[in-house]
Amino acid sequence: PTPVSALLHSATLVTAGALLLYKNIYILNYNNSLCILIILLGGISCIYNNISSINYLDIKRIVAYSTCTHISLIIM
Repeated sequence: PTPVSALLHSATLVTAGALLLYKNIYILNYNNSLCILIILLGGISCIYNNISSINYLDIKRIVAYSTCTHISLIIM
């Protein structure tokens, strides 16, 4: 079940998050403070998930934090 859940997770959540930002790009064009907030949240979550994935030895947790890191990079 782990490869299936990882595939579903990456196919749905990552794509949905990037698509949500793309669909709301017209709002972000006129609001610079919101853009800065999204970039900061993406950067902070990227650094946190990266450090967290280094500390674990369980492969499931490493893959989960790695996926979260990639989501943060897409948002940034």
